[in-house]
Amino acid sequence: MRLAERLSKAKPVLLKAVRCTDADFIFYIVSGREMEKIRRTLQARPDFRGREARKISGEKEVNVLAFPEPAGFPHPEIGKKMLGEVYLNRDFGGGGFKVLGPLFIHGFLHLLGYEHWKNRDTIKMKKLEKKLWRELTSEI
Repeated sequence: MRLAERLSKAKPVLLKAVRCTDADFIFYIVSGREMEKIRRTLQARPDFRGREARKISGEKEVNVLAFPEPAGFPHPEIGKKMLGEVYLNRDFGGGGFKVLGPLFIHGFLHLLGYEHWKNRDTIKMKKLEKKLWRELTSEI
């Protein structure tokens, strides 16, 4: 099964696991070159500041980016709350579901508001990532 198909099947599993079935999100699988273009575009924006900007700027290769949807942004065409977008670098680590699946979960959790700036937040996020990965791999 192709990566895009597996990730498409993963979406409802993840949303159900976090009790967020009234929501949706979009994901894109892009090349390393496209991910670098996204990074440069972000870096050129005057409003892209702070620790997230410094983190992304300092990475050798960006593997996943998550952009939460602005609060209250309407999406009448889907009738669900849109969480945002996740971008995965298909060239990272050779790609494939075993590499990009956990990054998909990581980006998804960022859409839900999880962060990893503090050690306790990192531990909490990693624990949930492992739980979701086990659930995901048992279902798809």
